[in-house]
Amino acid sequence: MPDRADDVERAHGGEHAALTDLSRWLAAASYLFCVCLFVMYEVRQNRRDDFVRFHARQGFVLCFAEVVFLVISFILDASVGTIPVLGAIIMITFKLLFGLLSVGLSVWGFVEALSGERWELPLLAGWAKRVPLG
Repeated sequence: MPDRADDVERAHGGEHAALTDLSRWLAAASYLFCVCLFVMYEVRQNRRDDFVRFHARQGFVLCFAEVVFLVISFILDASVGTIPVLGAIIMITFKLLFGLLSVGLSVWGFVEALSGERWELPLLAGWAKRVPLG
């Protein structure tokens, strides 16, 4: 029975033929919060795998966006969060929406990378292409 990797290879004309399990797992690990920094270090030092580079860039941009939203969350919590009832409702909604979006994008990217697909992050793919990986 053919597995997902065989289907991917056939669908892309052998483009993913050189993907190893290590490449897929490194690419998938790029979507774990701060692990992307270690993957980027590994890519810069030892690997010339375009598939891993693609996902390392996206994982880094996603991690950076998560840190930015975390800082925004702290600022909002210190300002808007001090309003007795409305502030709590706004902060709970903001943190819930951001948390679900962040986890959803990370899981989606993890699964796509592990299956051997090049999936572009919505809204962040343009910035990911600008990340330099010497």
